[in-house]
Amino acid sequence: MLSLNQENSNWDPFKPKIILKRLNIIPKKRLGQNFLTDKNMANRLILEAKLSKNHDEILEIGAGLGGLTFILIQNAKKVHAVEYDFKLYNFLKKYVSNKENLNLIYGNFLKIEIPFYNKVVSNIPYTMTGPIISKILMKDEIPEVYMIIEERLAKRIVAKPNDKNYSRLSVSVNTFVKPTIIKEVSPHCFYPVPKIKLAMIKLIPHQKIDIFLKDKNNRKSYLDLLRGIFPYKNKNISKALYLYLRIFKVGRNEIYNLLEDNQKEKKVRAFSKDDLLKIAKLIKLKELWDKD
Repeated sequence: MLSLNQENSNWDPFKPKIILKRLNIIPKKRLGQNFLTDKNMANRLILEAKLSKNHDEILEIGAGLGGLTFILIQNAKKVHAVEYDFKLYNFLKKYVSNKENLNLIYGNFLKIEIPFYNKVVSNIPYTMTGPIISKILMKDEIPEVYMIIEERLAKRIVAKPNDKNYSRLSVSVNTFVKPTIIKEVSPHCFYPVPKIKLAMIKLIPHQKIDIFLKDKNNRKSYLDLLRGIFPYKNKNISKALYLYLRIFKVGRNEIYNLLEDNQKEKKVRAFSKDDLLKIAKLIKLKELWDKD
């Protein structure tokens, strides 16, 4: 049986053009399929994750042709590799599924449950970055994350209040983890070459998360609040809260009474994650989410 041995150039997973042609697969743009061609970049991602063969159980989202997968199973205790493209899943099932520490999973990561993992190491589908990160942040025990993503989104993730890139993603991610951009990644490390700039990032969970967010319903409400007000990030907070909370039949006076005087005319983009968490707690305390 053919193997993904790195010495077998005909089946080198870092030469995706050859394999895809033999499999009669055309990369799907809607799935964000851009296959890693630079083994050094895969090794750098592994190096940053500091994997332990004895302890680390890894989630890989978008296993593709198995380039990163093959290195992961050599360096981790367990690898849960998820692939949504059925042809690619069948390819992986045939050539790498005989590894005892590999759990190959067919399906959409956003719609399936994954066994325990403590780290995420992935070259994820770029079209799904936001939803993927959001799902990871909803875990009771948030894992460390090492990913290659679109540079534009990486800059939004690390942005601070009043930065031009500051967004809902900035607040939601920084509430739960400390994000760092490790390095820029050339589009030419992939096939097909994407028309976007890329970056390698890491997300390290905070040692302590506010007790309010330990409750999954509170966590969801907090993330819903961010989703509701950040389309109006250049408006003042009272206006943005009204536009969001009016679906719960909350009036302007109730919102004004919720805020401190020095906050009422402050733009949404100027609020820190801690400020916004305090507002979420007050909304919960006054039961504004629960109004008929």
